[in-house]
Amino acid sequence: MKNPTLLKEMLDYRGRDEMPDDFDTFWNKQVAEVEVSQDYQLLEKDFQIAYATCYELTFKSGNGGQIYAKLVVPKLSEKVPVLFHFHGYMGQG
Repeated sequence: MKNPTLLKEMLDYRGRDEMPDDFDTFWNKQVAEVEVSQDYQLLEKDFQIAYATCYELTFKSGNGGQIYAKLVVPKLSEKVPVLFHFHGYMGQG
């Protein structure tokens, strides 16, 4: 069953946490912290995707926690758009 009201709300949903007033400054600061840190591990994995090279990426967050991500890089010669998809907490990949 489709709920048109819910679908409309999802278009503007920004998550449970408030977004900083100056998102560009916030984002640039976060990127700079990651670029400075060399404390990450990138391991090539076989995720059964023939058209892409796949990796597991782990790194430390600013508060000392561990961030785990899956990185999928298409095997194409041309440029493609980048998509960051947040998919849940605590191993719900």
